[in-house]
Amino acid sequence: MIPANKLGITDQIDDRALFMKGIDVSYFYEGYSEYRIEEL
Repeated sequence: MIPANKLGITDQIDDRALFMKGIDVSYFYEGYSEYRIEEL
């Protein structure tokens, strides 16, 4: 069994689109939803 601290959420650590989506989700969580990263 793999310890919890060794598990990753994703193996796509170099995926720019996934990174930008994470920024969008973070901003949406904080209440900022006027713009999306891909529109800037």
